[in-house]
Amino acid sequence: MLNMRIIHKDRSDIKAAEFLHRLTAVSLAAVILLFASGAEAGGAGKYTPGNDSNRFAADDISGAEFEEITADDGDDTAETFTSADGTASEKNCAITRTERLKDDSFKIHFNLCGPVIMSAFISTAGSDHKVYELFATTLITEQDSGAVTVNLKDAFLRYGITSKDENGKPAAGYNADKALKYDLFFEFSPLEYSLNLEFGSPGRLSGLLSGPAGLAADADGNIFVCDCGNDRIQKFDPAGHFIYEFGSFAWDEKNTSPNNIGVSNAASFNEPVSVAVTPKNIFVSERGNNRIQKFDRDANFVLAFGGEGKTLGRLNAPLGIACDRSNYVWACDSKNDRVQKFDANGNYMLEIGGFGYGSGKFNEPVDIGIDSKSNIYVLDAGNRRITGFDEYGNILGEIPLKKIGGLKSAGAVAVLLDKIILAGVALEKESRLAAFDTAGTFYGYFGGTFSKITGIAVDAYANIYVSDGGANKIIKLSARRDKIPVQLNLKKIIENK
Repeated sequence: MLNMRIIHKDRSDIKAAEFLHRLTAVSLAAVILLFASGAEAGGAGKYTPGNDSNRFAADDISGAEFEEITADDGDDTAETFTSADGTASEKNCAITRTERLKDDSFKIHFNLCGPVIMSAFISTAGSDHKVYELFATTLITEQDSGAVTVNLKDAFLRYGITSKDENGKPAAGYNADKALKYDLFFEFSPLEYSLNLEFGSPGRLSGLLSGPAGLAADADGNIFVCDCGNDRIQKFDPAGHFIYEFGSFAWDEKNTSPNNIGVSNAASFNEPVSVAVTPKNIFVSERGNNRIQKFDRDANFVLAFGGEGKTLGRLNAPLGIACDRSNYVWACDSKNDRVQKFDANGNYMLEIGGFGYGSGKFNEPVDIGIDSKSNIYVLDAGNRRITGFDEYGNILGEIPLKKIGGLKSAGAVAVLLDKIILAGVALEKESRLAAFDTAGTFYGYFGGTFSKITGIAVDAYANIYVSDGGANKIIKLSARRDKIPVQLNLKKIIENK
């Protein structure tokens, strides 16, 4: 029998909110193979000198496809998975067995009910004192029923469990006494989001908003907001404090520049509707001026590209933009019913779509989300669907939105931890944040109700930011911070007991 230690926390103070549908529990036997090198699990292992108090996970919604999806009672409580008998299901994230592979790699098998956010560490034995991070903020869903590996080679060497010979090659055997001093430490949280903070209110002063539209998060969690009604971009820190702003209104004077884009009023905006951020640059799309402007991270103007037209590289009412892992810029050329790809200097690279109702065609694409592998997800407002493409424009699949009962329109999309597609949908009485997996399975709604969702962004810590254009504010949703810890001593893993 597997010898493991599970730490139980008092969860009596956590009220499970009711989810709309009575869903059948989908048991997820996730075989989780963790890479300390980060190849599979989101980053190289690293030393952590203290407890990781800033990491958090999420609260659980499990789902199935429906003929029609209807809204719940509209309160602001976070939704959670409800089992077939109508009771909230407590999650049991237990290790069922381990498999020893080669090169100090191990398969760790878990019994999970529904999607969870997971992190993994090396800790001192019998405690939650984390000394080495294997990975954090990784989403495990029903799609992860296959295998993923935990390579403990670096951790074993760091803590003297294994060693190298005089030639620098791994020596045979393990130091069991040192292995006994450390645990493999996992933390799970069910996939649930609730309100963390709100910031912004109507006005023109710095920090105030007028019809906020698209928004983006940088690697540090700072938020860049298209303050569309005030024709400017504002930057806020993760706590919602104003940092700086740039831009003012100007109508572009067409045909005044050598490249016929119109940069006579560069660094000024006419309806900035979407923003994308890379480590070095900020890109802003302007619906009114039919162009995209590039700035450095200090908001200094660099260049503009696009310009009104239908030929390749031209734009007609551009809306959502996003940057992929190679810093290519993808833009929803809404009135031309296509998506265009540009390099970081504004050179045209690729076109997807064209008007139509069939697969791969668009009827007014309005927003775009990108995952870490540069797969893109385009919200096609007219066809009421989200279409996935790879970085070369090949279709990956479609998520139909027509099944959502009472759907009036959809206006924003984002990708959460590569596996959840978030869509801002307007229903009969309110707007909601709908969540799907990449195969189109509906998981429910996050974060209660909104006035009008006009933008969605996700930061590196899996916080979700929603631009509520109708209420002139930004809402930050965070996953549940209570975690289910599971520990297994490294000596037991080595002995496969």
